Amino acid sequence: MKIKALIVDDEKIIADSIQMALLNDGVITSVSRANDGKSAFLKIKDHHHELIILDLNMPGLNGVDLIKKLKEIPSYQPTILIISGSVDGDNIKELLSLGIKNILTKPFSTKEIVEKVKTLLPQS
Repeated sequence: MKIKALIVDDEKIIADSIQMALLNDGVITSVSRANDGKSAFLKIKDHHHELIILDLNMPGLNGVDLIKKLKEIPSYQPTILIISGSVDGDNIKELLSLGIKNILTKPFSTKEIVEKVKTLLPQS
């Protein structure tokens, strides 16, 4: 199954390592990247990625605001995995209210993210 993924993180080294790990493992065949919410939204509008790996704290449009904008796209329901070093009770409450249940706290290993992504994808 060909899954289109988008990594949205303003930390290049993190995005690089996630992209390399997913592609090397073969769990994802197509990985795009964006370093902020605004550019991510433009890519998503054009390509409708099935999986979005999303940092919360970014310049401009942050992760939570991006999720809210995605909710405005009719019939688009990607799987979203939050990756963040600043997850707290308030963030979790807001994310749950937006239907987001998949959160991986930074720091994490590339093995952890590959395993988490495998659990989120439809089994073929």
